[in-house]
Amino acid sequence: MRDEFMITRQGKQYVLFAGLLDEAHARGLKGIDTDLVQVPTGENGNVAVVKATVEMEDGRTFSGIGDASPDNVGRGIIPHIIRMAETRAKARALRDAVNVGATALEELSDGDDAPAPQAPPQPRGLQSVPRSGARERPAAEAGRGRRARPQRQGRPGAGRGRRGVPESPPRGRL
Repeated sequence: MRDEFMITRQGKQYVLFAGLLDEAHARGLKGIDTDLVQVPTGENGNVAVVKATVEMEDGRTFSGIGDASPDNVGRGIIPHIIRMAETRAKARALRDAVNVGATALEELSDGDDAPAPQAPPQPRGLQSVPRSGARERPAAEAGRGRRARPQRQGRPGAGRGRRGVPESPPRGRL
């Protein structure tokens, strides 16, 4: 495991999930499959449980279980506890696959001095567009009485991108 993927907290060494994934790819990772074992509900304390199975190119498989609840994640992660449970399960399975004994930092509960994983910031100005093609107004605009500018028909360059250049079709997925 490369040093850049190791971190020390309170005198104990932890591995980062990114390092486990990197090492697994270097050793022939074929795939990772996850199953949601328990859906978080009020009756089970909002605990999400996920099982991950790692398959290597040589046919060996490794599995791990991960859980997450509002009690063991940071406040900002609570809406995403299923994904956190999945990350923890994958980290455990990957640790076995690449023979790393150090706990993954992402496996720690928020109270264990682990920084909460942060989602990448959303790009500004992007809005979802319904399939019908009509523009949805953001919630912030909904009650302000703002109106979308009507598009003029027949103006030069209509239906084109900047400076009259046709827009290229979108490539791949974001």
